[in-house]
Amino acid sequence: MALAEASLGQLTPIFVEKALGDQVAPELERQHGGVDPDPRIAEYVAWVGRKLLPFSKRGQDPHVYKVLRSEKIINAFALGNGNVYVTRGLLNLIQDEAELAEILGHENGHYGLRHIAKQIDWGIGTSSLLAVSTAIYMSIKGDKLSEKDKERMQAASEIIPTLILNGFGRDQELEADQHGLDTMVRAGYDPMGAVSIFQRFQKLEPEVQGLDVFFRSHPTAKIRISDLEARIRRRYPNVTGERFADRYQSIVHGTSSVSDETRILPGIPDEVLYIGGGIMLAGGVVAVLLSL
Repeated sequence: MALAEASLGQLTPIFVEKALGDQVAPELERQHGGVDPDPRIAEYVAWVGRKLLPFSKRGQDPHVYKVLRSEKIINAFALGNGNVYVTRGLLNLIQDEAELAEILGHENGHYGLRHIAKQIDWGIGTSSLLAVSTAIYMSIKGDKLSEKDKERMQAASEIIPTLILNGFGRDQELEADQHGLDTMVRAGYDPMGAVSIFQRFQKLEPEVQGLDVFFRSHPTAKIRISDLEARIRRRYPNVTGERFADRYQSIVHGTSSVSDETRILPGIPDEVLYIGGGIMLAGGVVAVLLSL
């Protein structure tokens, strides 16, 4: 029996979502040439991704950001275990840090809004989801699985990569776009970075119709640009922010690292350090006044 759209994502337990993510991650990484060995790029992508987490759905949950070596495939995706991936091909297309923030915020949104669980609900179906959940739960507990349980888990793990790589539905993609925009703006980035990255995709669409391009399914880049521009006019009409193009180019296409390009400590959101600096300054003023 088909699942009603309203119920999607309500049936798959979080532990199943995470366990299936753990299972399929090695194969997805292999399909994209493995994880890029450059620690500078990995550090930078993770640093930008973590800056968005204080403003993200499920931002308190663990997120692991990885760069995949493939330069021919322009793609990014998230798994239910919190893994967020971008390919080198996508990093080559992106021009600044604000655009990267939209991409990572979008993938954080897929994870945080449980779009992956909805895909699992739809792909596995009600008839086998309970059996798969039971098998995974038993495996986590260390119980011995029957051959039938093993077959169910294997079948589920084969379905998930296809669902993730085929993209999400129209509403889910637009919702993730908006999540990316909202979180990158709150993290201090220029909201137009969300628009410009999709303008780059729009230029690619006629050339690579039907290929494995980031967000290649639907809606089209034109629709997404229109949706983002309308949201910016409605929610952020006078908001300006940073693009950090020089920093992005120096790290992704140069030899610099996060520590070379900024005094902000990796993994700590800028606003936290600003607040901390303000507290230290205030404390210094108080100390001086008390000494008079």
